[in-house]
Amino acid sequence: MNVNEVARQSGICRRTLELRFQRLLGCSPASEIRRVRIAHAIDLLQRTNLSVTTVGRVIRL
Repeated sequence: MNVNEVARQSGICRRTLELRFQRLLGCSPASEIRRVRIAHAIDLLQRTNLSVTTVGRVIRL
């Protein structure tokens, strides 16, 4: 998922999404997507025997 997809699914333009994220969460949508992907990668690496390469492919880092 990327910022354009989130905006499209939300039914608002990308710029409006970015402004709302900044105002409400203090970060950009891109940084939040990145944070969630990294958290997911950490979780997979801790809970599974998947390689770093495989985890990277799974979460598209």
